[in-house]
Amino acid sequence: MPKASLSNLLGRLTAGRFSAPSPRNPPPAFYAALKRRDQPSTRDVRAIAVHEAGHALLYAALRPLPDYVTVNLYDRPARDDLLGEVTRIIYPHQLEDLTFLRWQMLMLLAGQAAEQALLREETVGPGQDLAQWTELAQDYLMLCRGEVFFAKPANEYQAMLNQRLLTRALTLQRLQVRAFLSINRSVLDDLANEIELHKRLSARELQSHFAGVQIPAGFPTPALA
Repeated sequence: MPKASLSNLLGRLTAGRFSAPSPRNPPPAFYAALKRRDQPSTRDVRAIAVHEAGHALLYAALRPLPDYVTVNLYDRPARDDLLGEVTRIIYPHQLEDLTFLRWQMLMLLAGQAAEQALLREETVGPGQDLAQWTELAQDYLMLCRGEVFFAKPANEYQAMLNQRLLTRALTLQRLQVRAFLSINRSVLDDLANEIELHKRLSARELQSHFAGVQIPAGFPTPALA
């Protein structure tokens, strides 16, 4: 996505964020913007499976993988037009570690990155993921020490600086996610096929795929024990 349009998109997503903070959104999932038919088509099912495989593959970095985690695809839209989802992680402590926050941000970007890696076209599903990423990214940037992120921008200049930091963080994290999926492409492909075929995978079934996953140096591996 061109830098200008990416900045505009992030600006729209952050509009009103600081005047009325909202609770974090539901679990990472594939959302259809428009329902054109009662049941997903064959093409829809493949796209959903690939998208959710991207999210799920990053769960291989968790230490350990919780046994309650599942991946689900639905024959009909569920709540909020939901067509597929990976279980949201219940963090075991009241205060989230920054490593876990970074992992969540990367995981949210992995659905779109998987579509880019395995499909010839992208869907509208990642829009909800990017909205969730933006909320987490603002929390993360306010906690980082390198540069100032204005919690309540007082003018257009401060708002512009915020957008620049968000744009840079998004660009860097997308590169990190693409590198992760690239070195694990065969696992991603197998996982997408398995999700498409069975529609539901348990933590144990996911773990069997994760045995072959390579974790790049510097990639966040949150401790959940």
